[in-house]
Amino acid sequence: MQRETVYDQVFDAQEHYRLLLDAMARPGTINVLPRMSLATPPTLNGAAALLGFALLNADVSFYADGEAADVVTRYLVVNTAAAPESPDKADFVFAAGTASEALLADMKKGTLPYPDEGATLIAGVEALASDAQALGGKPYLALTLEGPGVAGKRTFFVTGLSSGLIAALQECNLEFPLGVDLILTDPDHRIACIPRSNRVEWSM
Repeated sequence: MQRETVYDQVFDAQEHYRLLLDAMARPGTINVLPRMSLATPPTLNGAAALLGFALLNADVSFYADGEAADVVTRYLVVNTAAAPESPDKADFVFAAGTASEALLADMKKGTLPYPDEGATLIAGVEALASDAQALGGKPYLALTLEGPGVAGKRTFFVTGLSSGLIAALQECNLEFPLGVDLILTDPDHRIACIPRSNRVEWSM
């Protein structure tokens, strides 16, 4: 597997990281990463790959879950030099939005002295939208967030995300500042964040 040559580890990483920070600071806001011609594995969408490039390095670890996890793992190792780890030790976990709730239960939640050691789940979904009509009638979850970075409430819509995964996220984040941050990505390079500090309600 060859390294991506179109990606600039300085300029592209900085641009994508800024967009991620903005999405994390404004939970539920949908940002769009610039499109790049990447040879990503079929189970890893472009936005998740770009976030991996921006977040992963030789000092952090990751775990790839699901179908063709070994291919995703090799791809991320080649392009970031990050170390593969088990889900209970990884700093970042890459999975589908329909992953098992048990995966979240296994992930690092941090400790009271070091809550920043909680892991981040980067979950690939079918589509993200700020308007349900943009999803073309497909079944979706409406996610409504409250908390830091949200004025009142903010709602966005997701297809390809399990309600069980969101319920498990809520369970993981009951003892804030311990918990797991969630970044949702879709094939059109859209991203949205649910930090552990936010409360989330969902409906179908």
